[in-house]
Amino acid sequence: MLRTCIDLFGWRGQYSLSCLVVIAALSFLTACNQRPSPELRSRVESQLYSCAIDASNFPSGWRLTGRETYEVTSRGIPGNGLGGIEAIFYRKGFRGTLHAIHAVLAYSTPERAAIALEQSPRVFYDASRLTPWLEFDVAQIDLSADAVRVGCAYLESDDADISRKNCHFLAQYGRFLTTFQTPVVPEYIAEGEMVRILQSVNERMLQCVDAYADAVWEEESE
Repeated sequence: MLRTCIDLFGWRGQYSLSCLVVIAALSFLTACNQRPSPELRSRVESQLYSCAIDASNFPSGWRLTGRETYEVTSRGIPGNGLGGIEAIFYRKGFRGTLHAIHAVLAYSTPERAAIALEQSPRVFYDASRLTPWLEFDVAQIDLSADAVRVGCAYLESDDADISRKNCHFLAQYGRFLTTFQTPVVPEYIAEGEMVRILQSVNERMLQCVDAYADAVWEEESE
């Protein structure tokens, strides 16, 4: 790359500086676009399952559907995470079966996690949204996150005559991002119950930071 730059501009005055700027920019973009190998991602995700909440953190009647890996490229938080998992819960009731999802995504550094958090419109998406996302007052939640956003909106449901309120939580804890998405509907989860669940998410994420903040997650060849 350096040889090509010199051939194009010559190694003179401001052109040499231009070469260095171009090389630095391309190197940064290349690093940001690197994705972990399947082996590294599997290793990271095997440890992240302990960071998810479980059904005991929910009101009575909620059950764990299962835990699975998190598809970074197609769902939720964008960015080149090292790996991610999500725990999916369900509750049957008068409006059918509703679901709640807690996801945890790991990055190589807190700085990478912060960049990804700023680029995460898919958490507060427009598809099926009937009302704007309104910020939820997080002052009533005892959180220790580096950054946090909670928004609620009414979304379309399977029944065209019924809309449903959903609240989505997005937060950064060091090198980790986490989301929690839930319906806030009587009989399923009330607003106060959602607050208690978010406090459980906060506690679990602090444990996750303590356990893995210094974990060396690198490619085997490095």
